[in-house]
Amino acid sequence: MVQTHTTQATVTVAAQPATVYAFLTDPQRFQRWMGPGSSVGGQPGAAVTLRYPNGDVASGQVVDAKPNERVTFTYGYESGARLAPGSTRITFELRDHPNGTTVGLTHDGLPSEEEARNHLMGWRHYLGMLGVAVAEEELGGLARSAAETYVQAWNEENPGARAGLIERCWDANATLRDAMSYVEGRDHLNAHISAAQMFAPGARLEQTGNVD
Repeated sequence: MVQTHTTQATVTVAAQPATVYAFLTDPQRFQRWMGPGSSVGGQPGAAVTLRYPNGDVASGQVVDAKPNERVTFTYGYESGARLAPGSTRITFELRDHPNGTTVGLTHDGLPSEEEARNHLMGWRHYLGMLGVAVAEEELGGLARSAAETYVQAWNEENPGARAGLIERCWDANATLRDAMSYVEGRDHLNAHISAAQMFAPGARLEQTGNVD
């Protein structure tokens, strides 16, 4: 019996399981983290294609897809080099986490320890790309809105109106630390902005780039 090897990686991403599952089964979303030309289907039997920047192409088929919980597909290189088509299997397991979703990846059937190490490095990179993509989809709009409201709060001269803006963008227990200040909570931030406006009359905060 030929011995095979398994590699595993885990990442916690800032999105709910349903959002993560969509990025594992929806062709357009799949491309956003796996790269142009990659594709996937959401049902068992659907084709999977992964196109890498170096020109390698891996393909397989979905063998299991349990909504918001698990996706499994076969994996191998179309050229047959290193891994024959369909010779290995990749499983994504999704678990609820207080900060979003824990994504566990298992890649089974690798022919050597070297291939296991190499694929672990690759999957860690792509899991990071997945984390960025799902967070942007789920939180990007909220982050942009919060940043814009925060800028408005710093430019608002009326303490009452400013308090309303701060409530929309600043957690009740949030802190601000920089070289000039240490602020805890909304009321303290409101007072801190008032003091800043008093000592720097006419100064305004301006957002000059996108929220990253």
